[in-house]
Amino acid sequence: MTEKHRNVPQGINYELQYTEKIMPMLVFNGYYHHFNGSRDTIEGQVYYWRCVKRAELGVDKCSGTASVKENPDKQWQAYAGRTQHNHEPNAIQASIRTFQHELRSEALNGAKATREVVKESVEKMPEYAKALVDPSPASKIVRKVRRKRKLETNIPLSEPKTLHEIQINDDMKYFKDKLIVYYNDFTGDDEYVVIMSSEKLLDNLAKFSHWGCDATFSIAPLLFRQLWIIYVKINHSYCPVVFCLMTTKSEKSYNMILSQLTLLRPQLKPTYVALDFEKAEHNAFKNAFPECSLNGCFFHLQNAVFSHISELGFKRLYNADSDFRFQCQMLPAISALPPERTCSAICDLREYYEHSKFSTELSKLMDYFESRYVGRITGVNVTATGTTIRITGVDVTAEGTKIRRKAPLFEKDIWNINAMILSEQPKTSNSIESFNKQLAKCIGHSHPSIYRLIPEIGAEILWAESKIGAYLAGGKFPRRNGRYVEVQKRLRNAVIRNTEVKSNNISFLKAIAMNLGRVDHRRSDPNSPEIQCMTKLNVVRRVLKLDMLDDDFLHQICIKHGYNQEKRAYEASFKYFSSTEAKPSRTWCVFGDGNCILRSVAVAVSGDEENHLAVRRDVGNYIIKHREKCNRARCWCRTYNIPNDLLLESAQNCGDRDRWGSTLHLIAASKLYKIVILTYSQLESGLPSWTVHNPSMQTGTAPSMEQELVYPSVAFQIEANHCDVVLDVEPPL
Repeated sequence: MTEKHRNVPQGINYELQYTEKIMPMLVFNGYYHHFNGSRDTIEGQVYYWRCVKRAELGVDKCSGTASVKENPDKQWQAYAGRTQHNHEPNAIQASIRTFQHELRSEALNGAKATREVVKESVEKMPEYAKALVDPSPASKIVRKVRRKRKLETNIPLSEPKTLHEIQINDDMKYFKDKLIVYYNDFTGDDEYVVIMSSEKLLDNLAKFSHWGCDATFSIAPLLFRQLWIIYVKINHSYCPVVFCLMTTKSEKSYNMILSQLTLLRPQLKPTYVALDFEKAEHNAFKNAFPECSLNGCFFHLQNAVFSHISELGFKRLYNADSDFRFQCQMLPAISALPPERTCSAICDLREYYEHSKFSTELSKLMDYFESRYVGRITGVNVTATGTTIRITGVDVTAEGTKIRRKAPLFEKDIWNINAMILSEQPKTSNSIESFNKQLAKCIGHSHPSIYRLIPEIGAEILWAESKIGAYLAGGKFPRRNGRYVEVQKRLRNAVIRNTEVKSNNISFLKAIAMNLGRVDHRRSDPNSPEIQCMTKLNVVRRVLKLDMLDDDFLHQICIKHGYNQEKRAYEASFKYFSSTEAKPSRTWCVFGDGNCILRSVAVAVSGDEENHLAVRRDVGNYIIKHREKCNRARCWCRTYNIPNDLLLESAQNCGDRDRWGSTLHLIAASKLYKIVILTYSQLESGLPSWTVHNPSMQTGTAPSMEQELVYPSVAFQIEANHCDVVLDVEPPL
């Protein structure tokens, strides 16, 4: 609908209805009129209308008109036009049109059952018109409502615009005859909470004493802040049991959820809960379960440190310099030390940072960690004399020294993992993060409608029931990843051995930091054999060349690093598009919605996928404007000229939200925005296919072409349901 259609106001002597294409219709004096434009006049804005029978052929064509404008009382009023209608108003037809309008509105915006929608609409009709309507389940009207609501294709109702519009009726609270929505409350203070689980899962929540909690944001509906999930620990993994939609991350919302769970299962008594580092969440658990032990996930501790590195503007330095990266990893390594050595380790590490060449950067990072997890020093009490030491710039004596610290945001008992390492318990909740990613992949796109998310969670609830049931029945459980088991053993050995030999704090931290990066080291190191076996990247001067590995080179790499050459690792090649001379500074995942290629282009040219509407318009106009040049120049297409009708169709499809971006759209975007676009997809043979689009070159297959990096470059990996965008491929200096 255009802007002028949206602005048509409601009035005192007429009614506005809408067609199936959501175009306005004026109902005035029993006649129906189509919108015919608007104009600014001396009297103000005037909207013009003409009879719906004007489009009919033959002598019955009606020329009746009407207009809508403000009367002297500043109220919108309809007036008959100069040309009168040549027919009488049809009351029965008007009733049917009104019935169709109300049915359509309720189908698009309501949340009632289909039969209830049809029944209520029929009851409002006059008796003389009801005979023309068939409300049976197999009627065309019922099928039309279902088609409008897209229930037959499992596509949800329209997204509510406000929290007051959310309607979770009794039908939605059940999934396959099982109650899944146990609590649905809106307090009116922007505190909306929806709790979803099942009777079996709530029973299991009471049986298991080790819990885990985490939130995911990408799959929460737009009106909600997060989807908060409570897990129970099974063996070394976690299984979801309670799903909570929350509009805020306030302590009040967390208290509301835990109190409702306590009402549903009074026997709840967790002894251990793994949490994110969120104070409101911690306070809520302390209020609900005072005797429960709270532990922060080490994965989130590392993420918090790395996020602050990015906030300080040191991300590029962290990625480029291995020494700086290693010294940063010594900071979260403090969590592996015995708790009684935490404060002394902080003091020693700060002194170690002061002598580093990155002292300025590391001191800022240390200030953040110390104030948040240890507590800043507020004073020093000296009661005896002895050897002088230096603590955060203050010279005090070692004997009889007591350092006063401000209470940290999170006590060391929460984030210290020394006991977990020694008992060989998982220090992270990787299975929780894995489930969040799997759930997002199943849904297929970010921020789905709440009416679609609830059935998806219902399916996950059934899956969780079967998983816990199989475990309790003695079934096999997935083994831990070998890499994590190896790192766990190395960490345990490092802690035990450094404790036995009484290593100083700095040596202890270095030993731990060497193992913290072992899990993700190969993924970030361009010289890793895993990455070498995917794509070989040669940079010569200002030329970027992509070559697929030959068998001899692959064989040499595998022999050198002890790899088995049975499988060819080509997957996700462009994600490791990095070297010391040319590498992406960041990646962006765009979930598919029918036009993710053009949304990826929007990310590349503007940094925001929401700008894809303007990108589609500009690309379509560019194709039409240069269609003659496209037919003459071979650079627009590799082997053939493009007919005019195909050009116009591609330009039109560019503005269609339900069409995928084509190769022609990428060629036009490359030339329009002056960017190099590399696309990657998997062929049926299993080999990867690279294609390059350059503003000044012919489009062709990437391995056979050399790219002059005179333009900004981006890379897309095209899959069935999303695009991964690699941004800012930097040319060598």
